[in-house]
Amino acid sequence: MGMHWREVKAEIEAEIDKNWFDMPIEIQACQNGIFFSGAGARGQTLGSMYYGMQDPKALGILLVEGTMNSVLTDPNFSLEQCKKVFVYTTEHKVRLLGAKSDEAHPGCDAAWLNLPNFWRFYLHIVESYDTITTKDEFRNVIWSWMNYVNNMAYWFALTFPWEFSNLLKNKITSVEQVEGMVAFAKQADAYMKA
Repeated sequence: MGMHWREVKAEIEAEIDKNWFDMPIEIQACQNGIFFSGAGARGQTLGSMYYGMQDPKALGILLVEGTMNSVLTDPNFSLEQCKKVFVYTTEHKVRLLGAKSDEAHPGCDAAWLNLPNFWRFYLHIVESYDTITTKDEFRNVIWSWMNYVNNMAYWFALTFPWEFSNLLKNKITSVEQVEGMVAFAKQADAYMKA
Protein backbone atom coordinates (compact mmCIF):
# COMPACT_ATOMS: atom_id res chain seq x y z
CA MET A 1 0.00 0.00 0.00
CA GLY A 2 1.22 3.46 -0.85
CA MET A 3 1.00 6.75 0.96
CA HIS A 4 -2.32 8.21 2.10
CA TRP A 5 -3.73 10.62 -0.48
CA ARG A 6 -3.36 13.52 1.99
CA GLU A 7 0.38 12.78 2.24
CA VAL A 8 0.63 12.70 -1.56
CA LYS A 9 -1.20 16.01 -1.79
CA ALA A 10 1.14 17.53 0.83
CA GLU A 11 4.18 16.21 -1.05
CA ILE A 12 2.98 17.78 -4.31
CA GLU A 13 2.03 21.06 -2.62
CA ALA A 14 5.50 21.28 -1.04
CA GLU A 15 7.06 20.96 -4.49
CA ILE A 16 4.77 23.66 -5.88
CA ASP A 17 5.76 25.97 -3.02
CA LYS A 18 9.44 25.27 -3.70
CA ASN A 19 9.08 25.95 -7.43
CA TRP A 20 6.62 28.83 -7.45
CA PHE A 21 9.20 31.64 -7.53
CA ASP A 22 12.46 29.73 -7.90
CA MET A 23 13.21 27.91 -11.14
CA PRO A 24 13.15 24.15 -10.55
CA ILE A 25 16.35 22.19 -11.11
CA GLU A 26 14.55 20.23 -13.84
CA ILE A 27 13.97 23.40 -15.84
CA GLN A 28 17.48 24.72 -15.16
CA ALA A 29 18.95 21.49 -16.51
CA CYS A 30 16.81 21.69 -19.67
CA GLN A 31 17.65 25.36 -20.17
CA ASN A 32 21.34 24.48 -19.98
CA GLY A 33 21.04 21.59 -22.43
CA ILE A 34 21.57 18.91 -19.78
CA PHE A 35 19.65 15.74 -20.69
CA PHE A 36 21.37 12.75 -19.12
CA SER A 37 18.72 10.58 -20.74
CA GLY A 38 20.00 11.48 -24.19
CA ALA A 39 16.71 13.14 -25.17
CA GLY A 40 16.93 15.32 -28.23
CA ALA A 41 17.48 14.97 -31.94
CA ARG A 42 20.59 15.73 -34.00
CA GLY A 43 22.47 16.86 -30.91
CA GLN A 44 20.00 19.70 -30.28
CA THR A 45 17.79 20.42 -27.28
CA LEU A 46 15.16 22.63 -28.95
CA GLY A 47 12.78 19.71 -29.52
CA SER A 48 13.16 18.56 -25.93
CA MET A 49 12.37 22.07 -24.70
CA TYR A 50 9.34 22.16 -26.99
CA TYR A 51 7.98 18.85 -25.72
CA GLY A 52 8.83 19.87 -22.17
CA MET A 53 6.53 22.83 -22.65
CA GLN A 54 3.74 21.16 -24.64
CA ASP A 55 3.38 17.75 -22.97
CA PRO A 56 2.84 19.14 -19.45
CA LYS A 57 0.33 21.58 -20.93
CA ALA A 58 -1.55 18.65 -22.46
CA LEU A 59 -1.44 16.82 -19.11
CA GLY A 60 -2.73 19.95 -17.44
CA ILE A 61 -4.66 22.92 -18.65
CA LEU A 62 -5.10 21.88 -22.30
CA LEU A 63 -6.60 18.42 -21.96
CA VAL A 64 -6.43 16.23 -18.87
CA GLU A 65 -7.36 18.88 -16.29
CA GLY A 66 -10.67 19.60 -18.01
CA THR A 67 -11.35 15.92 -18.54
CA MET A 68 -10.73 15.09 -14.89
CA ASN A 69 -12.82 18.03 -13.66
CA SER A 70 -15.64 16.89 -15.91
CA VAL A 71 -15.70 13.25 -14.86
CA LEU A 72 -15.19 14.06 -11.18
CA THR A 73 -18.25 16.32 -11.18
CA ASP A 74 -20.37 14.11 -13.43
CA PRO A 75 -22.74 11.88 -11.42
CA ASN A 76 -22.66 9.33 -14.25
CA PHE A 77 -19.00 8.54 -13.49
CA SER A 78 -18.16 6.48 -10.44
CA LEU A 79 -15.04 7.05 -8.35
CA GLU A 80 -13.50 3.89 -9.83
CA GLN A 81 -14.17 5.09 -13.37
CA CYS A 82 -12.58 8.45 -12.54
CA LYS A 83 -9.49 6.68 -11.23
CA LYS A 84 -9.25 4.74 -14.50
CA VAL A 85 -9.68 7.90 -16.58
CA PHE A 86 -6.75 9.46 -14.72
CA VAL A 87 -4.56 6.45 -15.49
CA TYR A 88 -5.67 6.27 -19.13
CA THR A 89 -5.08 9.97 -19.80
CA THR A 90 -1.88 10.35 -17.82
CA GLU A 91 0.31 7.28 -17.45
CA HIS A 92 1.78 7.04 -20.93
CA LYS A 93 2.78 10.71 -21.08
CA VAL A 94 4.27 10.93 -17.57
CA ARG A 95 6.26 7.78 -18.27
CA LEU A 96 7.79 9.52 -21.29
CA LEU A 97 8.46 12.72 -19.38
CA GLY A 98 9.86 11.37 -16.17
CA ALA A 99 10.38 7.64 -15.94
CA LYS A 100 13.66 5.87 -16.30
CA SER A 101 14.24 2.28 -17.27
CA ASP A 102 12.55 -0.65 -15.66
CA GLU A 103 12.27 -4.28 -16.74
CA ALA A 104 9.32 -3.57 -19.03
CA HIS A 105 10.84 -0.38 -20.46
CA PRO A 106 14.64 -0.77 -20.71
CA GLY A 107 17.15 1.63 -22.20
CA CYS A 108 17.16 4.85 -20.19
CA ASP A 109 18.79 5.41 -16.82
CA ALA A 110 17.57 9.01 -16.33
CA ALA A 111 14.20 10.74 -16.51
CA TRP A 112 13.70 11.20 -20.27
CA LEU A 113 12.72 14.88 -20.27
CA ASN A 114 14.19 15.70 -16.86
CA LEU A 115 10.84 15.47 -15.06
CA PRO A 116 11.22 12.64 -12.53
CA ASN A 117 8.58 14.11 -10.21
CA PHE A 118 5.94 13.70 -12.90
CA TRP A 119 6.42 9.96 -12.79
CA ARG A 120 6.97 9.81 -9.02
CA PHE A 121 3.92 11.91 -8.12
CA TYR A 122 1.76 10.03 -10.62
CA LEU A 123 2.78 6.71 -9.04
CA HIS A 124 2.14 8.07 -5.55
CA ILE A 125 -1.37 9.15 -6.59
CA VAL A 126 -2.17 5.77 -8.10
CA GLU A 127 -0.65 3.93 -5.15
CA SER A 128 -2.85 6.01 -2.81
CA TYR A 129 -6.07 4.91 -4.56
CA ASP A 130 -7.03 2.61 -1.65
CA THR A 131 -7.15 5.63 0.67
CA ILE A 132 -9.35 7.67 -1.67
CA THR A 133 -12.95 6.85 -0.85
CA THR A 134 -14.88 9.76 -2.42
CA LYS A 135 -14.78 11.74 -5.63
CA ASP A 136 -14.21 14.90 -3.56
CA GLU A 137 -11.07 13.38 -2.05
CA PHE A 138 -9.84 12.38 -5.48
CA ARG A 139 -10.64 15.81 -6.88
CA ASN A 140 -8.66 17.33 -4.00
CA VAL A 141 -5.45 15.43 -4.81
CA ILE A 142 -5.95 15.88 -8.58
CA TRP A 143 -6.29 19.64 -8.02
CA SER A 144 -2.79 19.70 -6.47
CA TRP A 145 -1.42 17.47 -9.22
CA MET A 146 -2.79 19.78 -11.92
CA ASN A 147 -1.34 22.84 -10.20
CA TYR A 148 2.07 21.16 -10.18
CA VAL A 149 1.83 20.08 -13.82
CA ASN A 150 0.70 23.55 -14.93
CA ASN A 151 3.42 25.22 -12.87
CA MET A 152 6.07 23.18 -14.65
CA ALA A 153 4.52 23.91 -18.06
CA TYR A 154 4.67 27.63 -17.28
CA TRP A 155 8.34 27.35 -16.31
CA PHE A 156 9.07 25.68 -19.64
CA ALA A 157 7.17 28.43 -21.47
CA LEU A 158 9.19 31.09 -19.64
CA THR A 159 12.52 29.49 -20.46
CA PHE A 160 11.76 28.31 -23.99
CA PRO A 161 14.22 29.89 -26.48
CA TRP A 162 11.62 32.00 -28.25
CA GLU A 163 14.38 33.90 -30.05
CA PHE A 164 14.51 31.03 -32.53
CA SER A 165 11.28 32.35 -34.00
CA ASN A 166 13.30 35.16 -35.58
CA LEU A 167 14.73 32.55 -37.95
CA LEU A 168 11.31 31.59 -39.29
CA LYS A 169 9.63 33.02 -42.36
CA ASN A 170 6.75 35.42 -41.97
CA LYS A 171 3.32 33.91 -42.43
CA ILE A 172 1.68 34.61 -45.78
CA THR A 173 -1.86 35.87 -45.37
CA SER A 174 -2.58 37.43 -48.77
CA VAL A 175 -1.84 37.13 -52.50
CA GLU A 176 -0.39 40.65 -52.37
CA GLN A 177 2.39 39.43 -50.07
CA VAL A 178 3.33 36.71 -52.57
CA GLU A 179 3.18 39.15 -55.47
CA GLY A 180 5.52 41.44 -53.52
CA MET A 181 7.90 38.53 -52.95
CA VAL A 182 7.83 37.68 -56.67
CA ALA A 183 8.49 41.31 -57.59
CA PHE A 184 11.46 41.38 -55.20
CA ALA A 185 12.75 38.03 -56.53
CA LYS A 186 12.65 39.41 -60.10
CA GLN A 187 14.47 42.54 -58.97
CA ALA A 188 17.10 40.47 -57.14
CA ASP A 189 17.44 38.12 -60.12
CA ALA A 190 18.07 41.03 -62.50
CA TYR A 191 20.57 42.57 -60.09
CA MET A 192 22.49 39.34 -59.46
CA LYS A 193 22.73 38.50 -63.17
CA ALA A 194 23.74 41.98 -64.31
